[in-house]
Amino acid sequence: MEKQPEELLRFILSKILDDKAELKINSIVDERGLLFEIKVKEDQMGRLIGKGGKTIQSIRTILGVLGTKIDQKIFLKILEPIENNGK
Repeated sequence: MEKQPEELLRFILSKILDDKAELKINSIVDERGLLFEIKVKEDQMGRLIGKGGKTIQSIRTILGVLGTKIDQKIFLKILEPIENNGK
């Protein structure tokens, strides 16, 4: 049942981020629910988090509603950014 939330997350992030090729999403299922770990390039962190954290909070809210619908808790974790390699 984790495919639907990951597809939704990937769709949302593809509309927000400029560099979709460097988007990494890892999913982990355990007894607490479904955890998505997101990793993006360093210069995309601002777009991911948004002003005052509003963008990432909105994404978490959307995933929370979907999690309620499929009866599974969904968590989102942002990992350390991928370095831009001198860009």
